[in-house]
Amino acid sequence: MEDVAYSVEGRTLPELWQEKYSTAFNSIREIGRIAQEEFIKQFNQDDPYVVAKRIQANRLVKEAWNCIKTLDSEYGWRKEVEFRAFETFDLEAVW
Repeated sequence: MEDVAYSVEGRTLPELWQEKYSTAFNSIREIGRIAQEEFIKQFNQDDPYVVAKRIQANRLVKEAWNCIKTLDSEYGWRKEVEFRAFETFDLEAVW
């Protein structure tokens, strides 16, 4: 952990959340406020990475609709869709 400068802070008291995490949460809120059209304009639509993400998103939507059509339980659709949604994170995150 020291080699990669990773540390575990432990539990943060709720009264310190604003002080410690307000910047990070504000950034997340900003992302949430971006309209889809505005977000899309930020990327070159011919970029292979963008094309791959579009294909992946379409696959997730298809899987979700298949679950809705078959009236599967929450456990069933989560089992089918969740691992695909996190697949990119698992592949792209540095462990």
